[in-house]
Amino acid sequence: MNEVQQVAVKYLNRNNDIEDVERFLKEGILMKDFNHNNVLSLLGVCIDDSNRVCIVLPYMALGDLKSYISNPEQELTVRKVLKYGSHVAQGMAYLASQKYVHRDLAARNCMLDESETVKVSDFGLSRDIYAREYYVLGDTKHRRLPIRWMAVESIKYNRYTTKSDVWSFGVFLWELLTRGELPYSNINNMYIPRYLENGHRLPQPPSANNEIYQLMMKCWHGDASNRPTFDILSKELQAVLKKCDNMSDGDENDYLYPIQTI
Repeated sequence: MNEVQQVAVKYLNRNNDIEDVERFLKEGILMKDFNHNNVLSLLGVCIDDSNRVCIVLPYMALGDLKSYISNPEQELTVRKVLKYGSHVAQGMAYLASQKYVHRDLAARNCMLDESETVKVSDFGLSRDIYAREYYVLGDTKHRRLPIRWMAVESIKYNRYTTKSDVWSFGVFLWELLTRGELPYSNINNMYIPRYLENGHRLPQPPSANNEIYQLMMKCWHGDASNRPTFDILSKELQAVLKKCDNMSDGDENDYLYPIQTI
């Protein structure tokens, strides 16, 4: 008896140029062999009768993480979103072990299944839905870039490594703890490179204690070699979650507080 699986089909926007299509297909081919519980698997890439490029993915019942955490009807505690962060750190550690550099890690590029397991995705699925979160730099041949999530060396030298993904992970944690606020929301895209080069970083969210904010700051170290690995980030987040679970009912446990938007 053949197994039936519910799937989602995503189409590449007709307005994408040939470079976007090539990148889309190359990433699809590369990611088809990934096998990890926190990485979204790819079931297939095809062209339909209208010559539209589409990809076939497992159906994610709760949608993308950005929309989920931004929904005011969802009650989110610090512990819950740090669990999401732990899922993503584990998925990114796996991708790093496969020598894969993501280059666009953000809440919009993570998906939630029916059990609230977070899976790292990409495939450029969110570039049209969240267009305002991408910016065209003058020397990128009009390719839109997620500049608010990018490391200094990626913006300045077009250099992408696992450690630039770690920088993006720090911004991702900030998103989780602000329920999807736009990073540097009061700063124009064009001024962000100078802002970062001058040593400025995202402020500490009210819901993040000093321990968690220091973890973010480690991700944003100006010297990429001094940033933690995803294996270390995963272990540190799991340690925080374990500490939270071991607290007694009488302890002051700010990890269980509901997160408010900033």
